[in-house]
Amino acid sequence: MKLYVYAGIFFALLAFVYWSTERSYQLGVQETTAKYETDLRVAQNEAIIAQNEHQKAINAVTQLWLNKKPEIEVKYERIEKEIIKYINNDESCNLTYGAAILLNSSAQPMQDNINPALTDGQKSAPSLVTQLETVETCIKWAEQYNELANQLDTLIDIRSD
Repeated sequence: MKLYVYAGIFFALLAFVYWSTERSYQLGVQETTAKYETDLRVAQNEAIIAQNEHQKAINAVTQLWLNKKPEIEVKYERIEKEIIKYINNDESCNLTYGAAILLNSSAQPMQDNINPALTDGQKSAPSLVTQLETVETCIKWAEQYNELANQLDTLIDIRSD
């Protein structure tokens, strides 16, 4: 009978040690998990704060640019008008035939044999295209580019809403 009592005490002690060890292990796992979750939340909060600060900086730069945009456009228009005043309308400053052909080719879609072959002498001869016409054409292209860019920005703004 004593043997059964000792065996019972031994198994009870063994069960208590197992339960205590298992409980300590579970508490350690919970504590470690809580620590990692806390560290993760802190890191996420820091990332959110940094992202918000970055977004504030982007918004400030965007607002600054939007405030300057009318001023830039006015200066751009004034520059366009001023440039034309300083262009000579002298025939000796006309583009060469080679340069005029190159500009025409760049404005056309890719096609084969759109320009006749010219000799070097013909290419370097002055054409009827004046410097003033060249500058006015460049200004017109810049205006068309800006109009297209503004239209695309409007489309992007509409699609992002």
